[in-house]
Amino acid sequence: MTTPEPAAPPVGSFASLYQAYAAQLPHWFRRLRVPAVSTADAEQEVWQAVTEAPESILTNPTEARRALFKPVDRRAIRGRRRGHALLPGARCRG
Repeated sequence: MTTPEPAAPPVGSFASLYQAYAAQLPHWFRRLRVPAVSTADAEQEVWQAVTEAPESILTNPTEARRALFKPVDRRAIRGRRRGHALLPGARCRG
């Protein structure tokens, strides 16, 4: 089952980015195999990264989505390297 992407709102501020993608982040983390117990911390790290670089908040919805996914992906990769972003019974490929 795929999660519907949020409607493309006008992006350009933290509030609009958060409103558009806050519900989407847990789905992204689930697809990247971050366990549910780590999702809240991972989400917080992503939003912190966004607030630390406000110039990275883009006005184009496609580019904003892509820019937001980068810290999501980095967080999932870092967790897998440490060995605690995998679901129980899952194996890291590679």
